[in-house]
Amino acid sequence: MGIYTVSAEGATWTPAVDASWHALIGVCTGFAAAVIGTIAVLRRPPWPEMTERVMTALAQARIAESRHR
Repeated sequence: MGIYTVSAEGATWTPAVDASWHALIGVCTGFAAAVIGTIAVLRRPPWPEMTERVMTALAQARIAESRHR
């Protein structure tokens, strides 16, 4: 949808779509994706757990493994 504008220089097509509205939707979609991705990483990070309990269990497992050799 749009309109043809006829002037002495020639005819031009003027679309009836507001491009800034489409840009705003794109920015909001990107922002929402960034927020959802951040929340997902903060709730369950993709890197291994480095808590004291986990590190102690890993050390004990290594000691037990070295005794079996």
